[in-house]
Amino acid sequence: MLNRYNADRLAVGLGPVIPYQPSDWQTRGGLIGYDPRRLNQYSARRAGATMSPGEARNLANTRRRLMQAVDAGSVAGQRLGYVNGVDVGISALGDAVEPFGNNRGLGDYHNRGHVVISGMSE
Repeated sequence: MLNRYNADRLAVGLGPVIPYQPSDWQTRGGLIGYDPRRLNQYSARRAGATMSPGEARNLANTRRRLMQAVDAGSVAGQRLGYVNGVDVGISALGDAVEPFGNNRGLGDYHNRGHVVISGMSE
């Protein structure tokens, strides 16, 4: 999916996506600006906006719990891996990263990230 998005960006003269990682969350210049000019109901986000310390800490803690579950090879009681060539853990991992409904105590990393970044708009 990211490769397709990067191809679309390159086709219109933009560079590939730059990862926005935990080390960038409170560093000025870590996040590029964005102005949804045609969508009047949304405000612009200035370049270099940073997350609040509390939001950065909450997202970092959620990320840490997810990474610990992956490192342990089990997400919400589902063993990660392959059985007879079938990935038996990918659905549980996807549900943990981007939950719909019950997040099984691992947080709401993907969706919450959208909310936090949108809150950084002016």
